[in-house]
Amino acid sequence: MIEEQLRLVGQDIQDMEGAAARDPDGRQVFQFADGRVVYADGSDVPAATAEGIIWPEHAPSAEDYFAAKDRQAGLQLQLDEWQVYR
Repeated sequence: MIEEQLRLVGQDIQDMEGAAARDPDGRQVFQFADGRVVYADGSDVPAATAEGIIWPEHAPSAEDYFAAKDRQAGLQLQLDEWQVYR
């Protein structure tokens, strides 16, 4: 069921956000494989800030985080469309 998939991906996102590295202000940050560092909203972290971030051993990657966010948005769209046609 779409609702269950949506719940599970939401939990995955919460887990990733909980395990994310943080900037000095406590905002969640994620790193792409190419080294680019972004906030949870996708905006770039300034280089000077990114240099000082201490990365937890199991911090989720930006690729994994944004893939889960995309999956969540897609599932929500499917659910919304399904509810319109019910």
